Amino acid sequence: MPPPSKKKFPEKYDEYCKKKSESLRLSHGSPLMREKLRRSHVRGVTKTIDDRTLENILKRLYLEEKKSSCEIAKELEVGTDVIFLWLKRFKIKLRDKKEEVELSRIKRFGYNSIKLSSLLKEDYLKGFGGDELAEKWGVNRGCIYRWLVEFKIPRRSKSELMYKVWKDEEFQTKQKCSRNVRPTHLENKVIQLLQEMNLVGWKYTGDFSFWIGGKNPDFVNEEQKKIIEVNGHPGYYHFQDETEKKVKFFKKHGYDTLVIWENELYRKLKLVQKKIELFTKKQEVLRC
Repeated sequence: MPPPSKKKFPEKYDEYCKKKSESLRLSHGSPLMREKLRRSHVRGVTKTIDDRTLENILKRLYLEEKKSSCEIAKELEVGTDVIFLWLKRFKIKLRDKKEEVELSRIKRFGYNSIKLSSLLKEDYLKGFGGDELAEKWGVNRGCIYRWLVEFKIPRRSKSELMYKVWKDEEFQTKQKCSRNVRPTHLENKVIQLLQEMNLVGWKYTGDFSFWIGGKNPDFVNEEQKKIIEVNGHPGYYHFQDETEKKVKFFKKHGYDTLVIWENELYRKLKLVQKKIELFTKKQEVLRC
């Protein structure tokens, strides 16, 4: 309600100012305000509780029993803001955020942060995903990822995660259907080249039929432990740094890799034939 006009109603205005100053005085923790709070809010204890008793109750609940402000508010049937007002008035030292988190974890999970960190790390290294860990601990996935950051547990790389996903045969079948997997026009050119050169032992595996550490190569020769990767235009479909990482990855698994680019197949076909010939004969191949 707006205040009355000072010029038209000076008496009402003075009365309004007195009431306003009284309400401001009450809001700053006067004895009358405390008595009002006790009578209107503290129904769970008694309606006429004195300051000494209230202080002892707060010390017992907050300091001895280590209850949170929400738990105390629920027990005393008041709001949390009232609890903080009382704690401040009786000069009861508040717990810091770290201690509050530690107490809440012990109450909820039965473990402190050190034990929780070791258990989480153990499950994560076993291969449990974010959703599985969230279901186990009864929290959401975002909370699990915050814990990984807080406890400094190194996250798995994207390739490791995808390796686990691609091991599922049902997922592979769905991907084959959705992607309409078949040899591309570049892969067909390489298949034709291998047939013309009468090179045996090579098998097209770009249809998800063969996997090496979670990656699917285009062509594989199991006897010679060799791989041929057919890439699109450099810098558009595939990038040089990604290709080099892939070559190193296959090398760690015991496979040598020859990379053939789209521009080579269209402009330097004879050079590609020579590269394949040298590669299959286990000779050093010069890069174009």
